[in-house]
Amino acid sequence: MLFKQAELYNVVELVETEDREGFYISRLPSRVRSQINKAADSNALNPCGCEVRFCLVGESATISLRREPALGLTLETGIAEVFHGCFQGSYQSSPQPVGCETVSIVVTKPDQMARLEKIAAQNNHPFDPNVVRVILPYDWKNRLVDIQGDITPPLPSQIPTVRYLAYGSSITHGSCAASPSETYAMRTARLLGADLINMGFAGSAKLDEAMAEYIASRTDWTFASMELGINVLGEWTVEEFEQRADAFTRIMRTCGQERHVFWTDLFTTGQDYEGDSKGDAFRNVIRTKIEASGMPNWHYRSGLELLTSSHGLTVDLVHPSSVGMEDIANQLTAWMKPLVQFL
Repeated sequence: MLFKQAELYNVVELVETEDREGFYISRLPSRVRSQINKAADSNALNPCGCEVRFCLVGESATISLRREPALGLTLETGIAEVFHGCFQGSYQSSPQPVGCETVSIVVTKPDQMARLEKIAAQNNHPFDPNVVRVILPYDWKNRLVDIQGDITPPLPSQIPTVRYLAYGSSITHGSCAASPSETYAMRTARLLGADLINMGFAGSAKLDEAMAEYIASRTDWTFASMELGINVLGEWTVEEFEQRADAFTRIMRTCGQERHVFWTDLFTTGQDYEGDSKGDAFRNVIRTKIEASGMPNWHYRSGLELLTSSHGLTVDLVHPSSVGMEDIANQLTAWMKPLVQFL
C-alpha cells in the first residue's frame, strides 16, 4: 500500500493509534484478524518483514517510528535497518535503534550511486539501489509516526518480480535473529532473489482456517513455505493436530496446483536430544498429509533436516540463533532452487 508517496511493503492496513499519534502497521486485513486466534490477531501488528520503500527525489527523507512498550516480554529497543536496494546503508545510517520515544531515521543519497548502479546491473541484483528500504523491527508492535521528504514509490521494474511467502511461528517471524535482515525467511528470499512476504506469528501459528483461506486466496506470492507445529506442541494432542492440519492443508489446495508450496514442521529443538517422541509424531502428521496430497508442486522436508545442529539453537532450546537462521536459510535455498525453475 502507499502512504505519503512511500510504498509500505508487506502492509495491508494502517490502524490509527488511540492517541492519534501515528499508525500501527498490520500485515493482515481486519476481516481476517477478526477470525483468527487472539494472539495472532495482535501479532499481525508486529511489522516483521515490513518495509518503508521509496526513491529519493530530494536530497533526504525522514522516517519517524516509535516502539510500543514491551512490558517485559521482549527488549524495549528494536532494530530498524536501511538498505539501498541490496546494499546495506553505511554505518552512519544502519542499523537504527527504535525505542519508546519517537526516533527519526534520516536517509540521504549515497555518494557513490553511479558505482552502486553499475555493480547492481552487472550482478543482476533484484533490487535497484535507488530504492531505499527501511526494514522495520520485526519483534514487537511499532507505530509509523510520519514520513517526510520529496520521494516517489518504487517502480515495478525496480523490485523483484518473484515473491516468497513464509508462514509459521516466531521462528519464521524472526525471534532471536540479530537484525530484521537476518531472519531465516529474509535470508532465504535474498539467496533466491525474491521479495519476502513474512507471515510469521510468534506463539500463534495455530493453523487457523481463516489464515489458510487468506494465504490461498492471495495471488501475489510465487512460492511459499509452511512451518507448522511448534506453537501447539504443548497444547494439542497428536489427534487434534492431525484434525487441524487436515483442514489447513485442505483449504490450501485451493491456491491451485501451479504454485510451489514447501511444507515443514518442527525445526530441531532441545526435546529432540532428550528422547521426546511427540515432536516426531507431529512431524509424521505433516509428512503423511503432504505425501498423500496428490499436489504435484507440494514438497515436504522435516524440520530436523533444515536446522541441522544444536549449535544453531539459543538457550531456550527452541528458537534458532543467528547461526541457526543461516543454517535454515541455506538448507531451504538448496531445497527450493532446483524445484522452482525461475529461481
